[in-house]
Amino acid sequence: MKRPQLSRKRVRCDRRRQRMLRDTSRRLTFESLEDRRVLATLVPLELALDTNSVPEDAGATGVLATVSRPSDQSDNALVISLLSSDSSVVKTPGSVSIPAGQDSVSVFLEAVDDELLTGDRTVTISAFASGFQHDTKDLVIEDRESLLLAIDRSFILETGLSSDAFVTVIRGNTNIENNLVVDLTISPSDQAQAPVQVTIPAGASSATFQLSGVDDAVSDDPATVTVTGEAEGYDSTSDTVDVIDATRLRVTASTTSTTENAGDDAIQLTIERFGEDISGELVVSLASSDEGAIETPQTVTIPAGERDVVAMLDVKDDALLDGTQSAEITVSATGYEDSQVTIEVLDHESLSIEIAAETVKESDGEGATTAVVTRSNSDTTELLRVSILNSDASEVVAPPIVEIPAGAQSVTFVIDAVNDLIVDGLQQVALTVMATGYVDGQDLLGVIDSGPGTWTNPIHAFDIDANGFINVADAMVLVLNLRTGGPRVLPPPSPGDSPPPWLDPNRDGNFNFRDPFFVINFLNEYGSMPTANAPDAEGEDDGGGNAGGGNAGGEGESGGVGMQTSPTGVSGASLQQVGQFGSTASTGVASQSNLTQSVIAPVPIQTVADDQASDRQLDSQTIEIQNRLDVDESPSVLLDLDDDPLSTPSSDAYAELGSSESDDSNPLTEILDEFADDVDDAFRGFDND
Repeated sequence: MKRPQLSRKRVRCDRRRQRMLRDTSRRLTFESLEDRRVLATLVPLELALDTNSVPEDAGATGVLATVSRPSDQSDNALVISLLSSDSSVVKTPGSVSIPAGQDSVSVFLEAVDDELLTGDRTVTISAFASGFQHDTKDLVIEDRESLLLAIDRSFILETGLSSDAFVTVIRGNTNIENNLVVDLTISPSDQAQAPVQVTIPAGASSATFQLSGVDDAVSDDPATVTVTGEAEGYDSTSDTVDVIDATRLRVTASTTSTTENAGDDAIQLTIERFGEDISGELVVSLASSDEGAIETPQTVTIPAGERDVVAMLDVKDDALLDGTQSAEITVSATGYEDSQVTIEVLDHESLSIEIAAETVKESDGEGATTAVVTRSNSDTTELLRVSILNSDASEVVAPPIVEIPAGAQSVTFVIDAVNDLIVDGLQQVALTVMATGYVDGQDLLGVIDSGPGTWTNPIHAFDIDANGFINVADAMVLVLNLRTGGPRVLPPPSPGDSPPPWLDPNRDGNFNFRDPFFVINFLNEYGSMPTANAPDAEGEDDGGGNAGGGNAGGEGESGGVGMQTSPTGVSGASLQQVGQFGSTASTGVASQSNLTQSVIAPVPIQTVADDQASDRQLDSQTIEIQNRLDVDESPSVLLDLDDDPLSTPSSDAYAELGSSESDDSNPLTEILDEFADDVDDAFRGFDND
């Protein structure tokens, strides 16, 4: 059949419709491609959690979250929104910032304990940033509800009125509208009994049940019973109680391990009774299985109406190298079964070392001193090898090992001094002795320089004559050496010309008029005293002329009474004082038999070397020197300072003091007067220059 011919108009409409459909389809295709292209340009963020699940009671640091971006996007800081799908379960900081130049940032997420029995829940954590594709992670929050089980006493008896305890179970959640069944377990089950379950009623937070002791008809030691409670959705809980035979005593020690040197009353032993009738006193006997290790009193008494008493035990040192000993302490009383406790006593044998000398000089060399090593134990039938640890082998040499012979308590060995050619003052060396089974022993040895530049006493700079005492004689030794040898640069000490006397109290390497003044000012401040009790004396100058007399405080500080130093390096105030010591016109000069001078230094001295020095004023000082002199009986002079007698006289100094050629004058006055003249000459020479 022939199809009817379409009209020309209809054909045109159909063609137009087809073109429109093609255009629409093409446009939609382009838009879809454009959408995909835009999505493809978003840079992805990466969110990572350090755990996939966490208990709800984990708190503020429960989860560590890290947000990262591609490293090629780190030029600028980036603010990231960090969100939780349920902030009542997990809290986030809201937003974090990745600093410029960094690829990631880490923050903590807080797990929230809602105190509700809800079961585990899943929370979604999301990270968003403008221009970046977001990322999410799921986090499981584990429900953690707690039970608490508490027994109302520390012990129960197998029988009697005190055979029951009350146990309370408490649930920690707040949604308590339903009953909660708690399963109970008792271990060991043959010592106590309780229901297998307890129910906390709806609307209540706790329930209480009874726990009873089991009478096993056997006299046995106390047993510790554990009661455990468990419920679905809750953490288990437990508590303990002792079940005690009413016919036994319970004994506990304050410690079950001690050392044999712990001494008397070292351990407290508590003895308890648990019978129903405690109206009368109870006498308890005590015994030790090893009285050489633990000694006990024979008896103690539990007073009427009391359940316990404390006995003090003595720990004994048997002086034997016998290792750890065990002593079993037994307590017994009428009507009660015996009870015991075992105490371990650790051995405590020791080594000691005693060095013969407190100090040696580096120049003493081989055999500088000796030391004795002693073992404390009395069983000495075996030879003992002792190791020696030397804290500074650059100062002394000691053998690494010595042997205490069999049958001997101690051994002596030699210590050599080492001359290290370093000016390092007094060095303390520790020698430690060690052996297996013994407590270490230790002693100290001081090593004094003997190399170049050691003209200063390392024990104390102002003990010039090295007799262990600081007094007027030390100053006079310096004065006499200046009179005989004059000021000079001090060369390195040689074997034939080495200290003492220590001529350089201020450590400047020179011996001149300044050195006596450090000692004089020290005595003016503190008086004469043993070297061991004297304050430190540095003696250095700060370059500005303040000498450390008295305490000397430290380098460059003036301790106690200060001194002003003139450009020549001589102390002005002290020069005036020394000058007046020798003046026969000074106030207070008495007869030769008892000469006492009290001199007040005049106030300002000016020098012509420096115009600015004219403004310098010297501190007023008072130096009191008391000396007793009797030239008829002895050519030596005995000096006292502040009514304190000299310690050990410096015989060399006093021999010099007594060598005055004049029979009718005071040698001390002459020497000081001549010394003052020398100082004045030094000033005049400086002025002329």
